Amino acid sequence: GELCLYSHVMRRQTASYHFPPPCLPEEDDSSTSTSPLLDLFPTSSEGCILVLDDKDMHFTSSIANRYPSWRVLSTSSSSETLFCDSSLADVRIFWGLNHPYQTIISKAGEENPIPWNEVKCVLWFLNPDSYAEAPEKQKTILQNFFEYMAIRILGDALYEIRVVLTMNNITFSHLQVEKLARDSFFFLGES
Repeated sequence: GELCLYSHVMRRQTASYHFPPPCLPEEDDSSTSTSPLLDLFPTSSEGCILVLDDKDMHFTSSIANRYPSWRVLSTSSSSETLFCDSSLADVRIFWGLNHPYQTIISKAGEENPIPWNEVKCVLWFLNPDSYAEAPEKQKTILQNFFEYMAIRILGDALYEIRVVLTMNNITFSHLQVEKLARDSFFFLGES
């Protein structure tokens, strides 16, 4: 609405206004429903997508079915697990990494296993409830994520990385994600 800090591009209609249906039907063709996300992925032959903390490899598998799997990196806080999903065969999976503390910046004296110089797009399909129940703790996790990403990007001159967070709009608003991102010099490009 008018109080939103982000400037949404809106067309004014001169004809009568028709209210959209409350929910749009899901598409049966999975390739069309993911195209907006696929548009954010690197298109050159260089660069990888990094999926953060995909515990059950659901998102990674879905992406690997629509994007070259050898260009997908994934992290999981779970210990190494055997998956019978053939789409994961060429995906590089980094097991046992707690996000964001071990994925973005390593502990002192440890080398980070993620090849950050190859990463062009970072995806985090965020479910804040899986990290903490209290909203303040959830905000802290997000704040740490943005701070660590800023350090990683500036420290390694990774200026072309796209950072994509997906979450429920209400959660996005309650946790003030856009404000937390701006505090670390990340700005909303699409919503």
